[in-house]
Amino acid sequence: MSQFICDDRTVVFTKEGKLQGFALDSTCIFRGIRYATAKRFQRPQRLAPWDGVKPALHYGTISPTSYVENHESDILIPHREWMQAEDCQYLNVWTQNLDTKAKLPVMVWIHGGGYYMGSSIELETFDGARLSRYGDVVVVSINHRLNILGYLDLKEHTDRFPDSANAGTADIVESLRWVHDNIAAFGGDPDNVTIFGQSGGGHKVSSIMQIPEADGLYSKCIMMSGITPNFRYPRRGENGKQIVDALLAELGMKANEAERLAETPYRELSAAHVKAQEALRKQWVYCGETPLPDDFYQGDWQEVGFRPECKDVAVMVGTVIAEFAFGITLPGKHKMTVDEQMVLLRDKFGEQTSALIEAYRKAYPEKPIVDLLAFESSIRTQGQRFCSARIKAADAPAYNYVFAQEFPIDGGRLAWHCADIPFAFHNVELSPVANMGRESEILQDKMCGAWTSFARTGKPVLPGGPEWKPYTEAGHETMIFDTPCRLGVNFDDALLRLHDAAVPTTVFQP
Repeated sequence: MSQFICDDRTVVFTKEGKLQGFALDSTCIFRGIRYATAKRFQRPQRLAPWDGVKPALHYGTISPTSYVENHESDILIPHREWMQAEDCQYLNVWTQNLDTKAKLPVMVWIHGGGYYMGSSIELETFDGARLSRYGDVVVVSINHRLNILGYLDLKEHTDRFPDSANAGTADIVESLRWVHDNIAAFGGDPDNVTIFGQSGGGHKVSSIMQIPEADGLYSKCIMMSGITPNFRYPRRGENGKQIVDALLAELGMKANEAERLAETPYRELSAAHVKAQEALRKQWVYCGETPLPDDFYQGDWQEVGFRPECKDVAVMVGTVIAEFAFGITLPGKHKMTVDEQMVLLRDKFGEQTSALIEAYRKAYPEKPIVDLLAFESSIRTQGQRFCSARIKAADAPAYNYVFAQEFPIDGGRLAWHCADIPFAFHNVELSPVANMGRESEILQDKMCGAWTSFARTGKPVLPGGPEWKPYTEAGHETMIFDTPCRLGVNFDDALLRLHDAAVPTTVFQP
């Protein structure tokens, strides 16, 4: 029987004031902690101290979004909705120890959804209790401003909002500053902070490495399915003039009335932005929903390289085997003959089929060849490029992985985008499709063990092995999370090269 505690034993003293959390069994939980305040289009501001005890018992509001999610795939990625408001600078903490001298490793989760949707509690599997308990770490998850609230560049129209193009990322940096200043009260070590995120959250992690103000606020980075080639991010010299001109016109405002956007109701503003960007997206124009390179954010690593100030930051980079194959199902694939599988493969890959099959069998000898229809290579290839560039510019190691597990749905489905999250968080119980009996228990122990040991020491260790060796240019060492797990050395180089050529990357501008 679980035991709930909510009294003086779960009160902590932050630098701003006291917070009341609660405990459930061994885990102390603090929800909806405000880490900053902010006015629209402006940088976040630190909190003023308060008297008394503030409750931290329920999640805070999340950033508004103009996009309505389709939850038809909820069995694959269990979602939940929450209250939205621009006043969204909140974070959550899970810990096993409130001793200020405990110095537990800290893991700060940055959610995905690109830069335009999502939240710290969007997926049920983002809950940090089991991760905290299994790895004896302090887990933090954060909300920040998204879409045009966090990334609309107004500098070309007014001097009033010089930081609007990166306000959302400034929120993330401010949350890390709060962690640095206060996490000891939750048993955490402010000098041992790992930031980790998936999809858009993974890209946010890499962008934090390009921000001087964030230096010293973290020591290690994990990027899950977040180093992608198919997103067109702005380059230095771009600005928001065209999208803001179009937005003002859509709202019936003049070019010199941009300051009025700060008072325009969000739903009206967002609806106008959706219409204003339609034509501009086709021209590959920056539309105000991604970080814009400036003095605050130095720019994407592919354009400007890695900052030398981050050379001691160890990184872990990976992907899943069939990232965006949500709609590809092959019921009965394990009963298909080789000839039946070949018919399907030739229909897609034509004369390249035989070479692809040979490479796939070498990389994944235990899987049916028809899985090539769901296989995705571009994000994994980009992750390797990141690792190769990283080890040339850094003193700290890089670790590479691929999550290749098959799940018992639709006759056997390869891991899709987000399928690895329950395992990293030790939360397979919260994702029905991830429950495969003993296989799931072993895999989540190995994956969560690797994540938390990396947070603790900078070296990922799988309980019971195999050994995860750092990435090198000669070996392209890759941990393959599967049943069983194994370390691959140049195991899929030929497959990636052939598949990238056979299936050209589709470029997407967020």
